[in-house]
Amino acid sequence: MTMTPRCNTRKAPGQAYMPLIPSKRTILKVFTSSDTIGVEVAGAVKNVIAIAAGICEGLGLGTNSMAALVTRGCSEVGTARVIRSN
Repeated sequence: MTMTPRCNTRKAPGQAYMPLIPSKRTILKVFTSSDTIGVEVAGAVKNVIAIAAGICEGLGLGTNSMAALVTRGCSEVGTARVIRSN
C-alpha cells in the first residue's frame, strides 16, 4: 500500500479525489490536510528517519536496532505534531 498526503488550504478539492480511488483492495491511500507546513515538515522528518534506517541497515546493526530507530522516530514525529498544534 502507498500512502500520500494531499494538502490544500480548502477542504473541498481534497475530498473530491476520494471517490476516484477504489475502496476494495486499495493500493493508494490519500490523506487530506489543510496544514501545508505540517505536511512539508513531516515529509522532511520522514526522509531523515529513512536515511538513518539505511545507515542502520548498511552497518548491519540488525533488526532490533532498526525497530528501535523507527519506533523512536515515529514517536518524535508524534511529539512534534502535538507541539505544533498547541
